[in-house]
Amino acid sequence: MAHLKWLTAIGIAQDAMMLAALIIFAITPKAGRKKFQLIGAVLAVGFFVDMMGFIGGGVFGFNMNLLNLCFTLFIVPAFFFFYRSKISSPKIITTFQVLMCLFFAFALVNAIFIQGITLISTYTMAFRGLVLMIYAITYHYVMTTELPRPVYVKLPIFWVNCALLTYYSVTFPIYLFTDYLYRDLKISIIPIWMVHNSVGVLYYTFLSIGLWRNRSLYTPQSSLKR
Repeated sequence: MAHLKWLTAIGIAQDAMMLAALIIFAITPKAGRKKFQLIGAVLAVGFFVDMMGFIGGGVFGFNMNLLNLCFTLFIVPAFFFFYRSKISSPKIITTFQVLMCLFFAFALVNAIFIQGITLISTYTMAFRGLVLMIYAITYHYVMTTELPRPVYVKLPIFWVNCALLTYYSVTFPIYLFTDYLYRDLKISIIPIWMVHNSVGVLYYTFLSIGLWRNRSLYTPQSSLKR
């Protein structure tokens, strides 16, 4: 029971940080929002899915796994287009496209033959994490070769990369093994999901920092250079 209370509390903290990031995006001047509009879209859709999960799943007991799957499918192309606009190398863009296509192909196979759509699509989520980590690591490498490190770490995109790498490096094994631990070994996943939600708080904190730095670039009192 104590673990369940902690899980709920951490989940609320995660949603609060998501909302904070969304508010920062909303109060950013229009020019700044344009460059991070896909991040804003991910936050808005994620917050909507979480609220629907609370109402539909928590209050009415509906199975919300299909909605969660749709959100999972939305995230990868959102970040693909986000990074594509910042990368000039055709080879890297093509590689990103191939990874996205492989992700959708696996998601389809998983939905039809493996986990279906009534269970949480943890394998698809794990594949999503792998793809997004490759995106972030690749872009990190590009930035460190093109810019001095002190310049790169001051950019908003640095914090977006930190968010993706931190969150998905932790949740990748969680998504990969949760189904086996819960269904086959009958082990409680509440402690594991506490770790998941805790790193989710960190994820949205990093996104908030990145969005705030982006906002600072477009406000008169900015001390940062564009």
